[in-house]
Amino acid sequence: GEQTICAGDTIYQIILQPYTINIQWYDGTNEIPGATDDTLVVTQPGNYWVTGSPEQCPGYTAGLGLQIPVIWGSTPGCTSGATEPNAPFDVTILPNPAHTSVFVAADVSGSVRLTLFDAQGRTLREMDFEVAAEIITTDLPAGIYTLYLQSRVGGLSRQVVVN
Repeated sequence: GEQTICAGDTIYQIILQPYTINIQWYDGTNEIPGATDDTLVVTQPGNYWVTGSPEQCPGYTAGLGLQIPVIWGSTPGCTSGATEPNAPFDVTILPNPAHTSVFVAADVSGSVRLTLFDAQGRTLREMDFEVAAEIITTDLPAGIYTLYLQSRVGGLSRQVVVN
C-alpha cells in the first residue's frame, strides 16, 4: 500500500540497524541530494526507498527492495495514513512565518533536542536547550521546514515557514 500525506503533514521514514553507513535515500530513480541520514523527513508525495551498509561490512550495500509510495490525500478533510499521537508536551513557535529568527519554547522539564530539517530531509540545525531557544533563519531560503523536538517524555514535529 501507500502512505497518504495531507498538506502540512510530515512522515518520517527510518532505516534501521544494522544499516548505519553509506546511507542514500531516493525518490523513484533519483538520489535525494544530501539525504544520507538514517531518517528521511517526507513532506511531499513521491516513491521513496533507501540503500545502506552495515558498519561491520561497509563494502556491502543493500537496498530496501521496494519503493514506498507517498501520495497526496485528495478528499476534503484529508486523513493521513498514520495518525500522530497526542503531543507529549506543548511547544510555542513564534513568529511563524519567520523572517530573521524563530523562538521555540517547550513546556517540559529537562533538556530538549531540537533538529531543523529542510524539505529534502537534510539536517540544517541541531541544538539542545532547556525551556527556550532561538533559531536564526537569515541564511535559509524561503520555504517550509520541519522542526523536530525530542525530550525525555517523547518527541513531536512542527512545521516552520520562513519568508
